Formats: sequence, C-alpha cells, structure tokens
Amino acid sequence: MSENSKREAQSSGGLLSGIVLGGLIGATLGVLFAPKKGEDTRKQIKKTGEKYYKTGKVKVEELKKKEIDPRLKTLEKEAKKRVSDVERSVKKVVADKTPSKK
Repeated sequence: MSENSKREAQSSGGLLSGIVLGGLIGATLGVLFAPKKGEDTRKQIKKTGEKYYKTGKVKVEELKKKEIDPRLKTLEKEAKKRVSDVERSVKKVVADKTPSKK
C-alpha cells in the first residue's frame, strides 16, 4: 500500500471519528440545555445515544470490511511468505551444517 493511500485511509478514519464525536457532543449539549424536565432530558439523551451507537457500529463494520479486513489479508499473506522463507533458510543451514555420511 502506498504512503498516499495510507495517509488517505488514516485521514478518512480521523474525519469519520471527528464527525461522529462532534455529532454526539452537539446533540448532548443541545439536549442538556433544552428547557425540559430532567426525566425527559435523560430519556432524550438515552434515545440519542442509542441512535448514535447504532450508527457508529454500522460505520465501524463498514470500515472494517472496506479497509481493515483487506489489510489483514495482505499482512497474513506476507507473514506466511516470510515464514516460508525462514523455514527454507533454516533447512538450508541445517543441511549445510549436518555432516554427510560416507
């Protein structure tokens, strides 16, 4: 993955987090300063929190499918290749160090 792609992915994740967090803070402050009874305010905060939780959960799942899972697959392939390379190297070293039978 290129440096540009990495920066864009990080930027997208940060932007999404900022938007969600800003929305949560704004909604909470709006409800807290609204002229309602405490019980109504608590119900509204709970309802709004549940809504944002569900929305955030969906966004996290989308991000996982689009960005995290493909990266993990790439890393897994790379790790398997490196393990295979190390195994070959170890076998070669062992074979070179083992005295041959005559």
